Amino acid sequence: MMTVAAPVVGKATLSGQVSDAIDGSPLTGVVVTFPELNIGATTNEKGYYLFDNLPQRKLTVQVTYIGHRVIVENIDLTTTHVRNFLMEETNAMINEVVVTGITGKALLKEMPTPVTLVSQRELQMTQSSNIINALAHQSGIAEITTGNGISKPVVRGLGFNRVVVVNDGVRQEGQQWGDEHGIEIDGQTVSSVEILKGPGELNVWF
Repeated sequence: MMTVAAPVVGKATLSGQVSDAIDGSPLTGVVVTFPELNIGATTNEKGYYLFDNLPQRKLTVQVTYIGHRVIVENIDLTTTHVRNFLMEETNAMINEVVVTGITGKALLKEMPTPVTLVSQRELQMTQSSNIINALAHQSGIAEITTGNGISKPVVRGLGFNRVVVVNDGVRQEGQQWGDEHGIEIDGQTVSSVEILKGPGELNVWF
């Protein structure tokens, strides 16, 4: 009798440090994401990031930081487990984030910035663990998560307090913005969501 063992699919890790290309100083709050997996992490005060339980295959990694050039690389996680990044400053200026609102009804085609409307029915159909996880199914939206109920939105590579979150006209500023804190909005109370992705604003309205 011959017994054949099933192959064990291992998990990969990826860690490293993100530094300034000019002086080598560590950069805090850099967003490192795997767009294909819809996951991300941010660097700590020493510029380090860490991913675990990644599939052992080739993936695209994206590194973004305000005022610096975006880095996009293909990494083979079967052979690479440590990857450091040097980020270069860019001359492109980013306007300050401005919270805008309209008191009455308006046609989408008349809006000055692109707006994505997500209905309550669409949110419920995603079978997600929290409201941000549900929004991550929308084009151009990702999430940074460390577990169920702990998620923050990433819009066009920017996350944490760089994305304005507004609930019933009130800007959400009371919660912590670290990796272990989620948006303080109960998904069961949300009837619709508006996502604004203009050149001068990245807003999520509940």
